Amino acid sequence: CGELYWKLYQSVFDADPSSLNNIQILQHMCALMAHNIECVAVTNYQGDEPALDSSLQRSCLETQLMVQCCQRASAMARSVDKSIKPITHLHLECLMKQVEMILEGSFCLPRYFFQVLQSTSVKLAITPQPRVNGEYLSVQSGSQLSVKVEGVIQHGSQPDRFRSVSGVVLTLSSQLTSRLTIDNKNIPMKPGDGQVVLQQSVTPHRDFFTGQFLLALGCGGQHQVTVEAAVQDNSGNVWTTGPRSTLTVKTLEDASTSRA
Repeated sequence: CGELYWKLYQSVFDADPSSLNNIQILQHMCALMAHNIECVAVTNYQGDEPALDSSLQRSCLETQLMVQCCQRASAMARSVDKSIKPITHLHLECLMKQVEMILEGSFCLPRYFFQVLQSTSVKLAITPQPRVNGEYLSVQSGSQLSVKVEGVIQHGSQPDRFRSVSGVVLTLSSQLTSRLTIDNKNIPMKPGDGQVVLQQSVTPHRDFFTGQFLLALGCGGQHQVTVEAAVQDNSGNVWTTGPRSTLTVKTLEDASTSRA
């Protein structure tokens, strides 16, 4: 649950600061309860309690109430003697009270949580493309595929209200999904066969950007090539806004490579 909140946080580039604080506290609640459960259930657990950004305590009243709820649950967890083994009814009662405390606390949503004040989107154009949608690209085994990425950043009526785009991080990943010989016979695959990850940072000019990758396809078979974009703000934070585009590339090994 905590990881899902963290992924949500990383994807909402256009969110207002109060909404980001709200997601951060909800993620902390999940991490705190996971930590407290492991302290009780795992023998000799040495993990550290997750820390909450102290600046959140100086934000709006609604956020302060949620922070105080986390602090009370944390204090209650520390009040139980963890040296008592095995698990007793005292440990379970303490965990139940922490859950009740969090559920009974004020669940506040910021003013602009469901309202769009800033809108930013990225559009990608990938070259080459198959002649027919849904088909694959044919590439000779052992060659290199040049992948060109062109993109444009689109804004709403109030651009850069909370944060602005200073760069775009392009990631190309290639995964071998099936391996074939020139006779179309299946070859057993090993973990990591044909797996490649390339990354490039580009700077937009008037909201346009371009990048290029040179992908080596050494294994014959079918590869799934994915290109994904993420925006970078002026503070250097990377936001996984997308989009993501996928290509299917098919290569064939020659007879000598297959016999080897």
